[in-house]
Amino acid sequence: MPNTNEVTCRECGLSFTPSFAFDFYPDGKDPTVGRCENCFMAKAFSAPAATNNNRPTPISEGHAKTVCKFGQRAATCSFLGMSDGFHCLKGSEFEPNIKQRRGEGSMGAMGDNCSGPPDFVVG
Repeated sequence: MPNTNEVTCRECGLSFTPSFAFDFYPDGKDPTVGRCENCFMAKAFSAPAATNNNRPTPISEGHAKTVCKFGQRAATCSFLGMSDGFHCLKGSEFEPNIKQRRGEGSMGAMGDNCSGPPDFVVG
């Protein structure tokens, strides 16, 4: 019997069932069409800023530790990303998926520690 929850990445062709450890990012109205987490992240982090205004914003290690509370379990900001350094994912392509997962309670980092780019106002 086929798994009806299985999806296929339109970039690399990988077929898998989305899980807490490996997510799927739908595009458009059909929830089974989109990219696997690896392909989604590769595109988001490597696209030139001029062609991708939704690109994650680099932040310093100090900011990640003090504001984002890196390593502090549930207090860690949900929007903290790591790929060749720390990044804020607010305002990026990741934000809608993170908000959905926060609402579902399907992630460990549950902090929402500042306003995000460009001002990063702590609140």
